[in-house]
Amino acid sequence: MPKTESKSAIDRGLLLLNLLDSVQRTRKQIHQMVIDRGYEVSEKSIERDLNRLVELFPRHVSYIKKFPPYGYRLRQASKMSLMKPEEAISVLTAYQYLDPLLPKVAEGLNLYIKEAEQVISHNFASNYDNWKNKISIKNEGFQLQHKKIDKNVLSNLHEALLTGLSISATYCPRKTGRNTKYEKLFPIGLVHSGRLLYLIGSHDEKANKRFFWPLNRFKKIELIEDKNPLSQEKVRDHEEIIGFSFSEQNMRVVLKFEKNAGYILKETPTSKKMRLDEHDDSIVIEDLVANSLELENWIIGFGEKVEVLEPAELRNKIKQRIKLAAKNYG
Repeated sequence: MPKTESKSAIDRGLLLLNLLDSVQRTRKQIHQMVIDRGYEVSEKSIERDLNRLVELFPRHVSYIKKFPPYGYRLRQASKMSLMKPEEAISVLTAYQYLDPLLPKVAEGLNLYIKEAEQVISHNFASNYDNWKNKISIKNEGFQLQHKKIDKNVLSNLHEALLTGLSISATYCPRKTGRNTKYEKLFPIGLVHSGRLLYLIGSHDEKANKRFFWPLNRFKKIELIEDKNPLSQEKVRDHEEIIGFSFSEQNMRVVLKFEKNAGYILKETPTSKKMRLDEHDDSIVIEDLVANSLELENWIIGFGEKVEVLEPAELRNKIKQRIKLAAKNYG
């Protein structure tokens, strides 16, 4: 059987759950079973995967060390209990939402999707086909086409983030169009915005500066058996480099909407504490919200149907951005 390269820890974990049964097997035996199925992976990685499964599923996966040879097995009558019907519906609904956003990312979930479909089919056999036509997902705003991301790039990056390891990478910058080789990168995390997925990280562990890279421009990512010194950092600490905001600095805003535009806030308020005053031809809301670029973009998205009443600083920012935009139209 041909070797399958760059299989992620998630893929291997799913395979191991299918391979394990009530018969106790050693790490070496399980490693050989994985190799026989086309995975090119070290015995050490399989040991790490197995120990992770024991942590995640202690009621199902056991590590037996009463007497040698020590080994792993599923607990009796525990070929991974099926999820409940309501959980299966949640999984399938989430998949339907994620699929158009990140279709290549969702491929690793296929076993879960199949299990969820089996649960629904078993419990609601006569209505299952009809159920698939009962839910539709509509994303807000004008939708751009997503960029294709190499699934090996993504799976290896996921594994690096999960295990706290560094990576090497081949990246193609937009400006030059020529591949750049990074012998070592230190990934911090991923940010999904619109139809793009970005990697936040650094190529210099000693420098304070952090960078972002569109994930679709990576041609290759491989794990390095070196610990990532930035693995404990949070993506939220570096939002300013990419224009995203996870700001915890809140400010009080008062916005006046035309009634036909502001009605949506009656159904989906900005927060549980939002105050809404309805008038004959307008709706005025007041709330404490994050001071962020996303807030500005959201307000501008309403065009002439909204006015910032307070604070003055935000009102002036919106005013200046609208003036600059107007210049494009003479």
